[in-house]
Amino acid sequence: MKVVMLGTAKNSHVKRWARFLVSKGIDLAIFSDRPQEDLSAAGFRVVTPEWTLLRNLWSFKLRPHPLANERDKWRAYRMKLIAEGPAVIHAHEALGYGPVLPHFAQFPSVLTPWGPEIEDLGRADCGRLKRRLILSGVQAATLISTNAEGLEEHWKRLTAAPREKFRFFSWGVDTQAFSPSTPKEIDRVCKKLGLREKRPYFLSPRLAAPNWGLDKLLKAWLVGWEQSEALRGYDLVVLRCGAPQAEWEQMLSLGTPESGVRFVDEFLSVGDLAALISGAVASVQLPRTDLLAMSVLEALACGTLPLLLDLPAYRSAVASVDVTPKAQQGQAILMESQAPSSILQGLLKVIQMPQDQRQSIGARNAAVAREHHEAARCMGRMLDVYREAIALHTAQRTRRP
Repeated sequence: MKVVMLGTAKNSHVKRWARFLVSKGIDLAIFSDRPQEDLSAAGFRVVTPEWTLLRNLWSFKLRPHPLANERDKWRAYRMKLIAEGPAVIHAHEALGYGPVLPHFAQFPSVLTPWGPEIEDLGRADCGRLKRRLILSGVQAATLISTNAEGLEEHWKRLTAAPREKFRFFSWGVDTQAFSPSTPKEIDRVCKKLGLREKRPYFLSPRLAAPNWGLDKLLKAWLVGWEQSEALRGYDLVVLRCGAPQAEWEQMLSLGTPESGVRFVDEFLSVGDLAALISGAVASVQLPRTDLLAMSVLEALACGTLPLLLDLPAYRSAVASVDVTPKAQQGQAILMESQAPSSILQGLLKVIQMPQDQRQSIGARNAAVAREHHEAARCMGRMLDVYREAIALHTAQRTRRP
């Protein structure tokens, strides 16, 4: 099967899907419009658009708009995409690449919207062009599939797309790479990163930027550091995770070693990251909108307690520690909002939890990840989605007069 994937080739999710598809024998080409790295060694090609002088003049001089690239990139893709002749097109990002799909209706297509687009569509101030572009891909796609089982009705309300289009499921986590680490391995990584020896810590594993709520976490931490003697017995370890320099510097200004905040700027191997997650008393994640983030599943797989905002996308994978979870759910402490009082209450709830209870939850979380969120099994469902999209598209074209 030949697949054209529309997405930013440097993005970790796009690369993850690309490597999986190639491992299953898929003939893959990634069409991407951002500066790229050489990914040929991984077994797939990256194709960049052809912005000719005339196309540049038309899109960016005669019809300028902040979203001109998203609006018009299909023109730059046209000849190369048609030449590929894919069995299916898979577009990642409803705004970034979804608007390409209406212009290639001759091919079956799958659209994968991302977390921030949920918030954008739901906002009253979402611009008309942005809304139109997002919805154009939603309407044109043969099927819509994303990493958030249970959000189908929410997306149906936002987009008015028929419920039959949605194929939402967990993308899973590599439980061979992410699993509970030994105390010796945890100590090794903490020493390597210059963290305080044997000091318990909370971990912030998400992109270090305001959009993901880290500024709210740091401000709540500083309030708690002043008010709570119990919190002063812990550190907060913040990973950069590729945050742009300006946003990283903004976060650096909000926390200091004197307040127990430890910033980690360096890139971590998968093994080191798994050990750091395993050693944390909780993995703290505070985005206002999200899909079923890899970092949530990584926390489960490493036997760590997640401390999360209570978002609909998480509910297929976790339940509150205060209720009995379903078989496929791990357990987490869920916070109502990004308000400092809510965050601080969540942090203190972790600290006050008996260690044996936290360990019991951690062991169950790791077992749930192995049983229900193993990546190889979960990601294989996308091949079924591709085959279904091809069959539906063929049937639709056959019925046309």
